[in-house]
Amino acid sequence: MKKLYILTLIILPAAAFCQTAVPSNIRAQISAERLSTQNWERLGNAIVGMPIPPGDVVGDVYLDSKWNMGSVMVSDKNSLIEGYPMKYDLKSQYIEIKTSGGVRVLDVKNVGHMVWLDSITRQPRYFVNAAKYKDDGVPMVGLMEVLLDGEKALLKKTKLNVKQPTYVPAMDVGSRDTEIYKKSAYYYNNGVEVVEIKSKKKFIDGLGDVGEEVEKYMKDNKLDVKTEGDLVRIFEFYNSKMQRG
Repeated sequence: MKKLYILTLIILPAAAFCQTAVPSNIRAQISAERLSTQNWERLGNAIVGMPIPPGDVVGDVYLDSKWNMGSVMVSDKNSLIEGYPMKYDLKSQYIEIKTSGGVRVLDVKNVGHMVWLDSITRQPRYFVNAAKYKDDGVPMVGLMEVLLDGEKALLKKTKLNVKQPTYVPAMDVGSRDTEIYKKSAYYYNNGVEVVEIKSKKKFIDGLGDVGEEVEKYMKDNKLDVKTEGDLVRIFEFYNSKMQRG
């Protein structure tokens, strides 16, 4: 009798474990054979689980996301819109103007000049219609910021770039976000033609007789053509030489 009792104690836990690991009703309902023969696409089963969360949009389409008090010269009407908070939408190429009656938009094509007073730094920023300049004979589009005026104006063009999501669900890798970022290019003008500043050598070569003096000035002051503040100093020096010459 004792042997039977001991044997029962040994068998019962094992049986209990087998019942909880894969319940018999699940074994009956879902079998390897059933999974391989059913046309599951035709079944109206409810899918239980969480869908892949959508990505976010990182960044914005504005040259400056805050409202800045500004004035715009409307070229086709030769009129001035001034004293309104403004934003520049790089994607749509509109100037958004905040009025008491709501936000109005002005196509950049109709903008001759624009001045902003930065709402934080209180420094003015000047813009001209890029269409007045040509890049390899092709008129440019949008607005260009005038960082420094002079014999050769230092101009800045901000371009909008959109990086699409790279997420691969099957591998669970990549980003679900759409990333909006801005990249600035710097130019100087030769009349209506503009030259993009890409490297020190090409920049110096393009300055002609004054190039050697500018190169020495850059070396003495450790200035780099890839830094906006340095470029302003370089063009201040260049224009001062041209005025004296």
